[in-house]
Amino acid sequence: MAFLELRDIEKHFKGTTALDGIRLDIEEGEFCVLLGPSGCGKSTLLNTIAGLVPQDRGSVVLNGRSMDGLTPRDRDVAMVFQNYALYPHMTVYKNLAFSLRLRKIPGSEINRRVRETAHLLGIENLLDRKPKALSGGQQQRVAMGRALVRRPALFLLDEPLSNLDARLRAKVRMELKGLHETVRGTFIYVTHDQVEAMTLGDKVVVMQEGRIHQVGTPDDIYMSPIDTFVARFVGSPEMNLLKGTLRWADGALFFEGPGFVMDLGRGDVGETPCEAFLGMRPEDVFINAAEDPGLDGRIERITDIGPELHVDVRLGEASIVVRAPKKVRIQPGAACRIQANTDRLHLFLDGGKRMRRVP
Repeated sequence: MAFLELRDIEKHFKGTTALDGIRLDIEEGEFCVLLGPSGCGKSTLLNTIAGLVPQDRGSVVLNGRSMDGLTPRDRDVAMVFQNYALYPHMTVYKNLAFSLRLRKIPGSEINRRVRETAHLLGIENLLDRKPKALSGGQQQRVAMGRALVRRPALFLLDEPLSNLDARLRAKVRMELKGLHETVRGTFIYVTHDQVEAMTLGDKVVVMQEGRIHQVGTPDDIYMSPIDTFVARFVGSPEMNLLKGTLRWADGALFFEGPGFVMDLGRGDVGETPCEAFLGMRPEDVFINAAEDPGLDGRIERITDIGPELHVDVRLGEASIVVRAPKKVRIQPGAACRIQANTDRLHLFLDGGKRMRRVP
């Protein structure tokens, strides 16, 4: 197992900043997920850890030893790529054994490790096949096996499931989680898929434009996003964010949005009115009948996604999305009332940073 420290990592490509002062600690045995949109720097960071891309500034420290200047071979890391990178002319057995042969491991030890790894991944019956005779899921398992058979200090995975269809991706994702629990290695996993990040990660690192926005458990990231970028990026449908003004009156906090006013209950953010964003997860907003308490709304659109409804509701001059059970009887164009779970609301300053509320 490994402990990794990233100290002020910077990387520039032709005037573009790919990594901007990355500081991150990854503990032994953790499954750490780098999450962010395309171009945010997550794959560049993984390649820097692997030694495939040298950083311009900063240091990569593994188990207390600086990796700066060392080749990928000398860093004791194994990487699984998006395209699997299997040798097409070799059998599965030879693909798994290749890196061990390069290190001049004795033949009996190579055979033991290959068969042990194949058993762990459930590919014992594939050892005599070549990659072209394998399905996408089987190729992915072989690619994982090439990393596992080496017993590296650190496993690096760059969107390894993105070439699989949705059903197989979900299955292999659970297998990968179980694999981590079995081998107890240190995994760093790159993805733009928030479902993968939230189901796999012990620690999630949300990145954008070469910077880390937030580091935390999946629950931390979802329940307490540090800024509006994380709030929007994590969650499906994404969080509703409404711009307005916070005011303190009669011992209560009110949010004045475009065409509506919401009582947020007791809480102190300062008595001076300030511009802010109000965040509401779609599952924390409820649609009531027009005669019930709440804010006046109107149903604009209903999307049936199977287990639930996603409902677009006009609230004043704004539009929000509400997750509703299928048993709710609503029609487009109908008037309704909207209520929100005030304990689950989020406030952000006009600049995007999370605002702390003091009960």
